[in-house]
Amino acid sequence: MLRHIYDGLGKLANELHPIANEADLIKMGQGKKEISDTMASRIEEKLSLPREWMSRDNERFITLDEQNYRLISKIMALPEEKRHELDLILP
Repeated sequence: MLRHIYDGLGKLANELHPIANEADLIKMGQGKKEISDTMASRIEEKLSLPREWMSRDNERFITLDEQNYRLISKIMALPEEKRHELDLILP
């Protein structure tokens, strides 16, 4: 997912320097190099991702239909306090 967000491994590797290089990212993507919790935290911090982003199931967001994508986009555009209120009332 990050490869697509950053328009390729090269650009992603530039963003992650010195945490990981392109060869590391290729190995991670192929499952040949494990991403430790420490490395995941460093990547999240470096890319300004939410804490635990690397641990969640992001694949389902890639396959969202148009209606759900629009809904999530609207929710994400809300101020943080409004998102928090939604979180409190939704099951």
